[in-house]
Amino acid sequence: LLADSGRPADAVPVFQRALAADPNRADARRGLGNALRRAGRPADALPHLERAVAAAPDDARSRTALALT
Repeated sequence: LLADSGRPADAVPVFQRALAADPNRADARRGLGNALRRAGRPADALPHLERAVAAAPDDARSRTALALT
């Protein structure tokens, strides 16, 4: 929710810790990508969003986030 509250940079380490515990979590990968994009770091966001779509190809939220990046 930090990413949605206007503090996306604060959300980045939270998602990074979640991915350190489980690198295959598509939702955390999408969250990190979204937080990076909203923090003005689209180049950093792109690989995370691509991996989120690859891990969960039917997830419309991940596909939308990738399209917005």
